[in-house]
Amino acid sequence: MVLILGWWLLSNSCVKEEISSIEAGSFTWTPDLAIPFGSPEIPMEEYVSQLSEFKPIADTAGQFIDSLMYYNQQFFKNPFVLTNTVSIDFNFSSQTETLDYFTSASFRVNAINRIPASVEIQVYFKTDFSVLFPLFEGGPLILEAAPVNSEGIVTGAYETWKNDAEFDANKIQMLSQVTSIEIYTRLIIPKTQGIFIQYISDQDVWIQLGGRFKLNVPL
Repeated sequence: MVLILGWWLLSNSCVKEEISSIEAGSFTWTPDLAIPFGSPEIPMEEYVSQLSEFKPIADTAGQFIDSLMYYNQQFFKNPFVLTNTVSIDFNFSSQTETLDYFTSASFRVNAINRIPASVEIQVYFKTDFSVLFPLFEGGPLILEAAPVNSEGIVTGAYETWKNDAEFDANKIQMLSQVTSIEIYTRLIIPKTQGIFIQYISDQDVWIQLGGRFKLNVPL
């Protein structure tokens, strides 16, 4: 029935005349696109791999308690800050003309922290040689530490959703220079404050990055 109705409309002479009278550019296509760019999971093991220069400490006397990190049943000198970088392919360099049709662009970060230490997240838009700009202009997104009980064992996770950053017209055009995105995280190990917080290899930080783009394309 649908095919018959479509054939009738196209074969009707009045409809044909109306279609033929439409000029190029009379209509526009205005899609609203949501694009996922990646959802990396960064395990505690990747952060602790930086601890190779620190030797396990056997002496757990009270005077050292604020400078120890308890990981997989071993004690380490507390480095206080560990970092990690995840690269995501994102190349708009061949889409310069397409960017002219963008009316708005925004990026969103969702994150879950299952590590008992606070995490700072920043997203950098890069060329092949340098950083063009960060996603969060006012400073990194901060995830609170996962909660622990009185024995230093993680009992839950910290979640944050819909952390959005809108791009102005200038930044939209700068996307034509972007060849990659880097998600940079800083894991800030707290002082133990009287208990040994237990870090294990399968604790992780989950980060989801997506973009939303509105276009106005003349037909």
